[in-house]
Amino acid sequence: MNLLTTKYVQLTYEKPIYCLVLKDEENRFSVELMQDVNKALDLVLEKREYGEPQALLTTNLNEKIFSNGLILQLLGKLGPLYFKQYQDLLARILEFPIPTVAGISGHAFAGGCMLALAHDYRVMRSDRGYICMNEVDMPAPLTPGMHSLLQAKTPNSVVLRDMLLKGHRFSGPESLSLGMVDACVPKDQLLVASKELAVKFSSKAAHSDAQAKVYQLIKQGIYKETLNLLKNIKLGGVAEFMGIPEFNTNSKL
Repeated sequence: MNLLTTKYVQLTYEKPIYCLVLKDEENRFSVELMQDVNKALDLVLEKREYGEPQALLTTNLNEKIFSNGLILQLLGKLGPLYFKQYQDLLARILEFPIPTVAGISGHAFAGGCMLALAHDYRVMRSDRGYICMNEVDMPAPLTPGMHSLLQAKTPNSVVLRDMLLKGHRFSGPESLSLGMVDACVPKDQLLVASKELAVKFSSKAAHSDAQAKVYQLIKQGIYKETLNLLKNIKLGGVAEFMGIPEFNTNSKL
């Protein structure tokens, strides 16, 4: 069942999975793409049926690129508001009240890597694609909230070091061996494997509004510090490096 189709996303429902497909060529985080993703997430919360298994699967139409991340040129136009919109989206997915799976076909770089990591579970292709934080090579610093997300979602300090200080590209098999993804399969099996994982955990927030709330509360407990840093946005060294002001709560997009 098709629930939403826009230029940037499509949302469908096939019990028990809400499937959010990112449709742009590189799925860079324009203001419009992020607005459309939020519309889709709003619909999931509006349409979900308590008492039924349910999960959110996010994947991409262009099989070569899951997402290439932020559009740095927008910083000159939007400044800290752009970071706020992106970090609000990361926080929303990180604490979403039903299980979430990222089906990563191709590359997930920088902001795209963080989007994938914000999901509960991840599936990568074994034949193509890397997850990578290449800010050290741009160069571009990270906000405190971004650092916290990466610390929470990487298995140890060595992996975090290689990810951030080397800009290491983690393949699907390597990511699986390190525990950063939960499955690694050939291209033609990615969607099936992602759906299987979504179905497997879809009952964890199924029985009632209260159970969905418990699922969300547990996630909020696990990622309490990260969520606080993402929502209460502080740019840290990013503001000075990029010559933009700190976030002002009175500002609007």
